[in-house]
Amino acid sequence: MPRLPPQYYLTKQRIARQVRYIQRSLLDRGATARHLTDHPADCLLVYESDCASTQYRVNHTAQLLESRNLNCRLIDLETLDRINRFTWLANTRLVFLHRLPMTPALARFIHAARRRRIPVVLDLDDAVHTPALYRHSAIYDVLSPLEKRIHDALAIRVGKTLDRVDAITVSTQPLMEQVQSTGKPIFCIPNRVSPSMIEAASAYTSPAHPSEITSHAITLGYLSGTATHHRDFQPLVPVLETIWETYPHVQLLLAGPLNLNPPIHPRFFDRITTLPLKPWPKFLSYYSKLDINLAPLETANPFCEAKSAIKYLEAALLSIPTIASPTHDFRRLITPGKTGFLAHSPDDWLSTLTACISDLTMCRNIGSAAHIHTCSEETIAANSHIWDDILDNLGVFP
Repeated sequence: MPRLPPQYYLTKQRIARQVRYIQRSLLDRGATARHLTDHPADCLLVYESDCASTQYRVNHTAQLLESRNLNCRLIDLETLDRINRFTWLANTRLVFLHRLPMTPALARFIHAARRRRIPVVLDLDDAVHTPALYRHSAIYDVLSPLEKRIHDALAIRVGKTLDRVDAITVSTQPLMEQVQSTGKPIFCIPNRVSPSMIEAASAYTSPAHPSEITSHAITLGYLSGTATHHRDFQPLVPVLETIWETYPHVQLLLAGPLNLNPPIHPRFFDRITTLPLKPWPKFLSYYSKLDINLAPLETANPFCEAKSAIKYLEAALLSIPTIASPTHDFRRLITPGKTGFLAHSPDDWLSTLTACISDLTMCRNIGSAAHIHTCSEETIAANSHIWDDILDNLGVFP
């Protein structure tokens, strides 16, 4: 059977979204709108689905807004599909959208909010708002031509949302620079940790460090999170193989999917442990197994440069030192030799790993310093003044 042109499949996808919206709206029979009318909120935070970034960008935002006596309600895009009237927006003072692509339901929602002069903010924590930037993501390496068109269409739809909002929040300075051409007010809200994250991490803090239990083993770790980091990790393969030639007691823990081409040589397979991806906060338990956290990213890649340094923050919660690529957010957080390490090249990775393996006491001291730095200076309380500026700029407070 001959393959139909990509435009056919994209049109079919758009029609399917419209049908789902109508079906959900009809099945709901106005129940969601009535519930929102009966339980009004000052701020509505809308997100696409529950994922890792929801905690940093949506839950943390809600905590900070509620600390300012603004009642918040979180709803996902599927719930928004069920709503066909918006009188319940009467008491709303702010709408916050986390990286949402435009859909028929979202278009109606934004229109209703703006008619009522409710400021609408779009939050971005990745460069997914234009195909030109999104195509720097390594996910495109594994997509078919049709899937690439679908991802391009997704980025275009996020760009359409960007066009319709009143202000933008982002997670990093490079991402801020990437959206400056919109001419809209832009605010950089770095990803930081919350008190609940610090408390959750304490449950995974072992009374003895892994290397004190197995005195001869040192565990390096790479917690990929998603299957899109093969290009980030690939330059470390020859570095690790050199390390293993010299230090046979060094182990590597890989958590989450990672497809390497070419792969690590089979003779080193016994040094590698792979673990499945876990939802947060159980994912933190993997850090408790590590001596050194690895956080490589592609350099000179605008998609990677815009990423935040979450891997440093989460490792620091368990006092695990991080060696990272020198992208902007890692440079913001890491003071080399004090709270972590920055590796600019394969030679840097090799020399830094060698130094850490040779002096594990120094390494642990740096992990402790990273923990103190994160828990004292990199909590969401540090974002309070940014939200004060946003609320003042948007006129949320009379």
